[in-house]
Amino acid sequence: MPLIGNNICTAPEAVADLSVDATSSSSLHVDWNTSSSCTQRFTVSWCAVQEGRTDPCYSRDVAADTTEFEISGVSGCTNYLVSVLAVGGTGAHSSSSALGLTGVTVPGSVEDLDAFVVDSDHFVVQWSPPVDNPNCAMAYSVCYTTERSKYEVCDNTHYTTWGNTLMVEACTNYSITVAALGETSSRSGNYTVTLLTGKEYL
Repeated sequence: MPLIGNNICTAPEAVADLSVDATSSSSLHVDWNTSSSCTQRFTVSWCAVQEGRTDPCYSRDVAADTTEFEISGVSGCTNYLVSVLAVGGTGAHSSSSALGLTGVTVPGSVEDLDAFVVDSDHFVVQWSPPVDNPNCAMAYSVCYTTERSKYEVCDNTHYTTWGNTLMVEACTNYSITVAALGETSSRSGNYTVTLLTGKEYL
């Protein structure tokens, strides 16, 4: 068992004042305090928290005289559980953990937008979630209008399929635009398709 001065080192004390702060949409800054002379190194671990699971997880060892660490390459708008393990010379250890949220950023544009005629009055649009920053998409905005109209009808949805409830004109070209909405009013670029509505049958 290692000796430090006249003291016998057992498990080092857990780190204190552990904090996790977002420095960008893809990085977290971790810092902590320590007073344990038994610590030989620290192990910093971080796991994405998604749908009640902590996965995937990564870890890095840092020197005993270090009290901060920069985590890079993480996903935007995502909670991460960050742990700092104080490891002694015999492998004995103690741990502290904290939760950090990566910086809020703008979601990417939706993918694969398509529109289908249901009848002369109704249509359905569907799309895939953004590939870029998908966790930042909190909802979607759907808007449609005609070339000669001065007005645009818009609605928000949490789903990736949407159908109009207000009747539209038959045999008319409509421009349909979908955008992903993030927090704090952030909005992705627009994705627009054109649809010719169906004939009206008497």
